[in-house]
Amino acid sequence: MNSSILAIERQVNDLPVEEQLELLERIIHNVKENNLGKKKLDIASLYGSGKGMWDEDAQEYVNQGRVDRT
Repeated sequence: MNSSILAIERQVNDLPVEEQLELLERIIHNVKENNLGKKKLDIASLYGSGKGMWDEDAQEYVNQGRVDRT
């Protein structure tokens, strides 16, 4: 892990829990703000990416999952 991150983590651990939560909320807010406007995932680009991952028919896989849950 990056030594800067470790140093920050040590400082955060020294804060009271309330301040840790406030910091976490601010970080989450900043990450969300920075990701606005970025290109969203194009689901269509994933088409076929799972081919060959399973040794069975997709419908059989789904059916077996349903049986396992009951």
